[in-house]
Amino acid sequence: MSRLVINKGCGIYTIPFDDILYMEKALRKIRIHTGGADRRHYPYVEFYGKFEDVVGDLDKRFLYCHRSYVINMDKIVLMTRNTIYIAPNKSVYMGRETYAKARKIFRKYLAEKKAEKQVEKQMEKRVEKR
Repeated sequence: MSRLVINKGCGIYTIPFDDILYMEKALRKIRIHTGGADRRHYPYVEFYGKFEDVVGDLDKRFLYCHRSYVINMDKIVLMTRNTIYIAPNKSVYMGRETYAKARKIFRKYLAEKKAEKQVEKQMEKRVEKR
């Protein structure tokens, strides 16, 4: 399981990618909203930094579609009008152009994921035949 490592003044946080819902930037702070098992106690991690320092450590499931948001595309529930709804009960509003760009990237991501699953199924069938 891949993790994001955050060096914060009081310690080091390791957050599994699967637990990250989205990240938002406000002035010089980044807030990582989580949805893991410990979210009741730690619903987010906040630290000073730049997205550019964090984005390089993320994998392809993360969408850096807006200067203020990075979204885990595996957590998207609905995209409609200019809003992206993220599980559980979170939403991110975007301008029309930014939303259109995000929607296009999300569709491409879903198509790639579907193709990967089809390849996996074909490989499983080949292994079963042997």
